[in-house]
Amino acid sequence: ILITLDALVPEKLGCFGSGLKTPNIDNLARDGINFINAVTVSNTSASSHASMLTGLYPINHKIRKNFDKMDDNIVNLVSILKNNGVYTIGIPSIESISSYTGFAEGFDEFYNNSTIDLPMIKLGRWNMKFYKRLSILRRKFRIFPRSRLGQKTLNILKDSLLKNKDKDLFIWCHFFDIHSKKGIYYDRAVEKIDSYIGELIDTLKKLDSLGETMVII
Repeated sequence: ILITLDALVPEKLGCFGSGLKTPNIDNLARDGINFINAVTVSNTSASSHASMLTGLYPINHKIRKNFDKMDDNIVNLVSILKNNGVYTIGIPSIESISSYTGFAEGFDEFYNNSTIDLPMIKLGRWNMKFYKRLSILRRKFRIFPRSRLGQKTLNILKDSLLKNKDKDLFIWCHFFDIHSKKGIYYDRAVEKIDSYIGELIDTLKKLDSLGETMVII
């Protein structure tokens, strides 16, 4: 299970010396391997995630900014796993990381953020300033927000584990809740995300599959 936490900085985790309560992530760090020198190739969500899934720089996979589309000829990690008998599931939480921007390649199941991802992607490509203004209204009135709430993403993840418990799985799950938060709101979002990780671990324990599962954050 690959979990990506958009805009998380390590200084906010207990295992890196923060005073925030992140016991579930801290436990994974304590019992697993803790990488202390991780560097992203890009400061945009779509581009950095494309590099994680392909092992390529943005100049190669063609996503340099949000709403760009991945090169159709790219072979990603997911396709390799699928070709070797692994059932693959993708659960992104933002419209720029979408089947319409090439991220669904290799996935048996892929859950886009919402039913209006495509028109919003087209709008973002055409006029980013207008897209941002519309996004503010969408967030204010909670009408088709540009990102899925973490609890909904977590529910899809847990349901996917339950209904596919007898399969060899690769699941990529992306949370966006921390992104754009500041101050105390950022801290609260980090602690909330940690509680989601706790729910995931509890689900794996109930399925008696925690010992057979690699969790990467």
